[in-house]
Amino acid sequence: MVIVERSFEAASNYCKSEYFQKKGTYQKLEEEFYKLDENSNKIRKRIEGDTLTVGPFEY
Repeated sequence: MVIVERSFEAASNYCKSEYFQKKGTYQKLEEEFYKLDENSNKIRKRIEGDTLTVGPFEY
């Protein structure tokens, strides 16, 4: 089955709903992929290999 998403937001929502169905809560998702910086802003965590890098990323 091939799913074609038209936007980043649609793809993101699809991934969140898949995670929710399999794991149960969005809270776990937030803890896993986000952390707060010194100004209490959420920033994404990125895992590359064995290292974890944190910050605003440019694409």
